[in-house]
Amino acid sequence: LLTEPWLTNEDLQNRHHCGKIIVTAVREGLQDFYYSRVAEGFATPEEEMLAVLLKKGCRPEEISPEQRENVLRSLRGKHYVRTFGRKLPDTQ
Repeated sequence: LLTEPWLTNEDLQNRHHCGKIIVTAVREGLQDFYYSRVAEGFATPEEEMLAVLLKKGCRPEEISPEQRENVLRSLRGKHYVRTFGRKLPDTQ
């Protein structure tokens, strides 16, 4: 996922012969990490691009500068709390 974050879960399962649970857990862990780095303002340009690619699910050449900035703005406006694979209960 770090080298090709646009791959679908099905592609990853077929390539690495692993189950959906593992693929989902790894993807969510990476999303939590990179989204948090962007939201906290500590992301390098490479980490920002990985966050965008994980969010959009497409190849780098398919992302315009405007799309990149929109995703980063969206991530910076949210405060991510790492949950280590567990979803927090909805309080609303």
